[in-house]
Amino acid sequence: MQERILQSENEGFRDEEMDQLYDEGLFLYLAERYEDAIKCYDQIIEISPSKVALVWKGLALQRLLRKDEAVRCYEKALTR
Repeated sequence: MQERILQSENEGFRDEEMDQLYDEGLFLYLAERYEDAIKCYDQIIEISPSKVALVWKGLALQRLLRKDEAVRCYEKALTR
């Protein structure tokens, strides 16, 4: 299912490059390198506003106790 989401949201950008960004963001998140993960998700969002990337960014922000920013990410994801 994630592949279908990525394909529909990222027209004009190679799927494999977008997949690499998602993989890197997830790796950084799981390694508890939340600031780096946020930077990665920001790159994804800049290329194509993605609900998935907004949620992951929100989770990373939440881990850093930046709850207001996390809520804004979740709200953006809900309105897309």
